[in-house]
Amino acid sequence: MKVCTDACLFGGFVAGFYEQRNEPAPNRCLDAGAGTGLLSLMMAQKLRHTSFHAIEPDFGSFSDAKFNFEKSPFSERLKIEQLRFQEFGEENHDAFPMIVCNPPFFSDHLKSPDPHRNQAMHLGKKEWKNWLFFLKNSLSENGLIWLLLSENLWQESQIFLSETGLYCHLEMSLHQKKNKNWRKVLALGKQVPKENQQTETLVYQEKGTFVPMVKNWISDYYLFE
Repeated sequence: MKVCTDACLFGGFVAGFYEQRNEPAPNRCLDAGAGTGLLSLMMAQKLRHTSFHAIEPDFGSFSDAKFNFEKSPFSERLKIEQLRFQEFGEENHDAFPMIVCNPPFFSDHLKSPDPHRNQAMHLGKKEWKNWLFFLKNSLSENGLIWLLLSENLWQESQIFLSETGLYCHLEMSLHQKKNKNWRKVLALGKQVPKENQQTETLVYQEKGTFVPMVKNWISDYYLFE
């Protein structure tokens, strides 16, 4: 669970989104639930003027991320704390113009006997709503929260999204198979958008081979033949 394809696609897409704009990327980013630090490391590679503040409650994942951050070429722009989001919210009073979050996907699913796997992959509906409130309270007025969600969790989220005061600015649907939703990359903000940009793409053109657009997102991170 340290590195998975959907998280790599997510990190590559978000980094590319800011890299291609004709304006500077945000100077600060909160990585909420950083795991072993994959997203911060991917984005730090491309967004050279952005610093990353990561939080991760699990000690094992935090320890791995801390090691990875210290050994990376971008260590001066990477910081991590072992904190739950509730603790961070109580201590932090700064708003971030950019937040990334790859939360646990599954609610009301059969759980594993491994508590660490459950923490990484399972999230109750009430807990997820609380996460969204935390993310909103940590966001600057014109900032964006980037999320990687399953199709089911996104459908559930839309039911109560208006309660959180967040609006969808971008929705990218990723399909492993034609016409079959797999993952959603979303950008949420406090401001009402002029339009919700909705796009979609197949991930693979054949088994094990990424379509050209997706390959471009991750070409600076993967070693292709």
